[in-house]
Amino acid sequence: MDKILIFDDFFSDNILTKIRTIIHDNNWNPGSKNSLVINYFYFPNNRFFQNNPDETFWRMELSFYDLFSYDLKYIIEEKLGKKLFLSNIYAVSQAYQENSNFHIDCNKNNSYTFCFYIDNFEGFAKESLRDSRLGSSGTPTKPLGGAKPRLSVDDENYENEDLDGNLYIKIPDEKHILSISPNNNRAVFFPSNYIHRGTAFSKKSSNLRICIAWKFIEI
Repeated sequence: MDKILIFDDFFSDNILTKIRTIIHDNNWNPGSKNSLVINYFYFPNNRFFQNNPDETFWRMELSFYDLFSYDLKYIIEEKLGKKLFLSNIYAVSQAYQENSNFHIDCNKNNSYTFCFYIDNFEGFAKESLRDSRLGSSGTPTKPLGGAKPRLSVDDENYENEDLDGNLYIKIPDEKHILSISPNNNRAVFFPSNYIHRGTAFSKKSSNLRICIAWKFIEI
């Protein structure tokens, strides 16, 4: 538990505006089977399989922006007091029912994931993107997000109904899951080999869940 760090109001308002501008002015692209956001999928028998078929999310590559690769990386290192090598940086959006499976991002002990959340402000989500996935009633035109999530054997009470956009992290050697809400300007730093999943907002919300993910190796 002490390896999971949660920060509210992580970036200044000025930086938050710059982040929003870049995300707003770019397009979301569908992922592909060859470049999955998720690398290792978790199954109840405590095994991981790499590159399993899965519905990918809408993704935006950010590694070529100095703001994300250098400026914000430096701020993250300063606040965490760590020297980090950046292996990847991208944004992911999820609409209703686009929920990831439980997974790990990397199996190396010195790897870390830094998730940063921004709210779905007016004009943020491209209407063409949302309309392509949702029918006129606001419900998906086809099932999205793949099969029902695979749960660990210790989490039988976990429900898949009315997910609230939370990040769920399974604490090693403990019989519960940590639930973290994706508040605007909130950051979560945790070991990449922790089992976790990101969920979309429930059907009661028309918002996209937007997460910017830095993948680090501590050096």
